[in-house]
Amino acid sequence: MENYGQALDIPLWPEGVPGRIDDGSQETVTKDGGILRVAKIHDPEMYVFPAPAATNTGAAIVILPGGGYGIVAIEHEGFDVARWLNGIGVSAFVVKYRLSPYRHPIPLLDAQQAMRIVRARAAEWGVDPERIGVMGFSAGGHLASTVLTHGQRPVCTANPLGHVPCHANFAVLGYPVVSLVNDNTAHKGSCRNLLGDNPPHDLLVELSAETQAGPGMAPTFCFHARDDKGVPYANSTILAEALTRAGVPAEVFLQDEGGHGFGMRRREWAEALAAWLRKTGFLG
Repeated sequence: MENYGQALDIPLWPEGVPGRIDDGSQETVTKDGGILRVAKIHDPEMYVFPAPAATNTGAAIVILPGGGYGIVAIEHEGFDVARWLNGIGVSAFVVKYRLSPYRHPIPLLDAQQAMRIVRARAAEWGVDPERIGVMGFSAGGHLASTVLTHGQRPVCTANPLGHVPCHANFAVLGYPVVSLVNDNTAHKGSCRNLLGDNPPHDLLVELSAETQAGPGMAPTFCFHARDDKGVPYANSTILAEALTRAGVPAEVFLQDEGGHGFGMRRREWAEALAAWLRKTGFLG
């Protein structure tokens, strides 16, 4: 892939990709309408953006771009976000994770492995292993919310980093797909790409973060546009309400306009996120 200024591009599974589908398809990278899209991913990777040494706060965020579990919108919901985070002293790690035709739990497997790698190599990158967050957009927000809820439920430990904790210390969810069981808010396309047709109800419940919210989960910040017609903002408010009931700090920033999928193209949320990170102590 074209170099976007990342210091390092590392494979998630250097000793062999578990569950890899060898169907002859090749990874594709396209840019239509100004959006860089990566699809048909078989060899997941992570792009490393360390914070500048002079301003490094020790905080880190693993970024999961969106794309309906069909593509990864890796630039405006990934690389651009990473560079902004570097500007406030946060190291960032953009994950190119596997998508349809891969089904659950493969995307979660990749996301949890990214969390493990950052925690295992924290000293190398100047990261505090107790201040590693996960951030996701749209379907990537759903994946990030699953990292949040499944922090103590790793889907695979049979790898050299299997002993390393894969939980997030905090979560940032941008216009996330959250509920798969609420017909008024569920994003059918993401659900189909992740689980196929007619998934069992108990799996829909397990992968709806609002049903899994409980005490001890990580503090969470959500942002969403009120005019989002693709993924209604109720996804964010439902999750925040569930977390609050469980005694977990949660905050939602709602902007009036932006629609869906704006990433760094609309930055109203960025200042609010930076303030939340300072307030909660994650910026040190």
